[in-house]
Amino acid sequence: MHFRPLLLLAFLLAGCSGTPRPVADYPPAPVTHPVVTQKPTTPGVSQPGMPHVTPTVQGPAGPLAPAGVGAYMDSLEVALRRHLHGLIIARQGDNLTVVIPNPMAFSPEGEVMGGGLLDSLSAVLRGYPHTTLQVGGFTDTAGPADRNLALTQQRARAFADALVRDGVPAARVTSQGFGETHLRIMTGDDKKEARNRRLEILIKAKPG
Repeated sequence: MHFRPLLLLAFLLAGCSGTPRPVADYPPAPVTHPVVTQKPTTPGVSQPGMPHVTPTVQGPAGPLAPAGVGAYMDSLEVALRRHLHGLIIARQGDNLTVVIPNPMAFSPEGEVMGGGLLDSLSAVLRGYPHTTLQVGGFTDTAGPADRNLALTQQRARAFADALVRDGVPAARVTSQGFGETHLRIMTGDDKKEARNRRLEILIKAKPG
């Protein structure tokens, strides 16, 4: 039997080819990807590495007849719920109210926060021009009533101005501070309650 010379000859030919040959053809190793844990986003707060994309929203075109108000506000409600997450959106008749807790609208220093919430809200409102908006400011009962009233007026005006800077026509926007009246959570006097510190944007149809 001449197996040994043949094996030696095969080994020498493989060495002359310049490319080492594998001992065996193993299947390729599976490709693995690092697991990325995505933190839940908060409206109005930009997440690191997650640039906010402003939606493009266009409501029904053309003039708004009184008979079409209901359907128009139905469409607006759907758009608000689609693009604004984590907020209360309430419907009463043909009026809509968007409730925004203060931490989603303002920084700890009291400045209006740009980014997700403001951009998305402005985009929806720009797409539904046959509406008027009243930005209302509310707070809790902690502190003097007159200071609370002034604070809510200031914050409501600041958020209304931000909507206008974001392209919502100023003629459609008003603001009002309500101080510690109209509490969502009833408390006694001089009580801190985060759920009472909020903005409420009342949206009404304006046929025409």
